[in-house]
Amino acid sequence: MLTRLSKPHLRSRLGGSGPWPRQIAVLPFLRVLPLLALALLVCTQAGGSELACPSRITFSGLASAPGSSAQGMARLDGQARLLCLYQGINLQALAPRPAGGTCRPVPLQPMAGGGSGTWRFGPPVGPASVTPPVQQSGNGCLHGGGGFAITGLIAWREPPAGEVCTLHPDAPSRFLCGASGDTATPVAACPVQLQATSIPTAAWTAETPTGFLAPESLLLHAETGRLAQTNLSFRQLREAMGPAFPRAIFLLASPPFASSTLPPGSYACLYTGPRFARGRQVLAANIAIACTGPCALR
Repeated sequence: MLTRLSKPHLRSRLGGSGPWPRQIAVLPFLRVLPLLALALLVCTQAGGSELACPSRITFSGLASAPGSSAQGMARLDGQARLLCLYQGINLQALAPRPAGGTCRPVPLQPMAGGGSGTWRFGPPVGPASVTPPVQQSGNGCLHGGGGFAITGLIAWREPPAGEVCTLHPDAPSRFLCGASGDTATPVAACPVQLQATSIPTAAWTAETPTGFLAPESLLLHAETGRLAQTNLSFRQLREAMGPAFPRAIFLLASPPFASSTLPPGSYACLYTGPRFARGRQVLAANIAIACTGPCALR
């Protein structure tokens, strides 16, 4: 019970002399506040944390290169690294024409911002720079352009020390990390090269150990990187490439990764194919093969 102070008691305390009246006691709930705070801290740490992919990509190497808001797709590779895959980042930068009057391509280094912790680009996951096409525009040089988009850009980081991470089941750009858990780490590496004739013709299903993963496959305009078609099936890939398909060789574009579109224990291998002509267009394909258990690719 908190006893009301009389005016003499108040004057005594304001003057700084004499002990506090014995009737004044600390409220019971105040005594347990430190314990509640400690319990809340322990529960929060035990429950792990959420990590988010970077939400903004900027580029160094060209002062006029603008930043871009972007949504990364959360992935896990075979070494339990956290990956964020970006598709279709538009880039358009107008720079002064250099002395000599010739516009030359400039490598740009991507940098990540807005995510959880420090993310980086480059080895061992992907390239450390991108080089957009350049053309003369008035008195300047236009790098990229309205029809240019960067695809297959991957930001990565290690999991927090002492923790393992899984893909968030409800948020495609987030990870759940804690002291324990199943990271759905791939059980086998993807082949570095893949002959077109070895690509699985059937779409991947939960009952199919190895299959073509259409939601992660797409066609690009080879010169600009602009998306030409998403959700690409094997039949559409073969028809688009025509006579170039049987002899095509696809190269591994990233480490194997787990995807929110796949169940635990399954993973995907991402490949990039050679350029090919379709009418007046020059295209290229990025394809994904999903595997459960060892990836049976020749």
